Amino acid sequence: LYSKVLAQLKQFVGTENDVIVLSSSGTGAMEAAVSNLTSPGDRVLVLTNYDGYILAFPQSEWQKVEAKLAEQSTLRKEVRAVQRFLISGVQECPLDRQGRILIGPYLRDYAKLSREVALVGMIRGFEIWDRSTYEAHRKQLESAINEEVLHELLI
Repeated sequence: LYSKVLAQLKQFVGTENDVIVLSSSGTGAMEAAVSNLTSPGDRVLVLTNYDGYILAFPQSEWQKVEAKLAEQSTLRKEVRAVQRFLISGVQECPLDRQGRILIGPYLRDYAKLSREVALVGMIRGFEIWDRSTYEAHRKQLESAINEEVLHELLI
């Protein structure tokens, strides 16, 4: 039943991407999107603000990001700015039994999340976008793809 409803919802919204509907509290069932990214022991996602959307990492991956940030010299102004921005937005979100998380009001407001969001996989984590914002951004990306880089990256 869920698959049938999801297919119809994709048609209704006019997208090929998965559609996830957030409740007004900011919860969303993301078990399928998260299950491929988390290690068996990961039960927490770490979210932070970035470029108008939310970056989400399994806790084990976020620890690597933090370690990399900690290695940088805080004497460099641009390093302090990046650290300050990323760390100030951090929210740890435990997964509930249904694989849902609660996105806090600050991050929901920052990313201007409506009831429809897009989850965009990014290998070590994923991005959470307002659906209409992401679809506009994706159109810009498609026209800006460098074919040579694409061929270099594809195996």
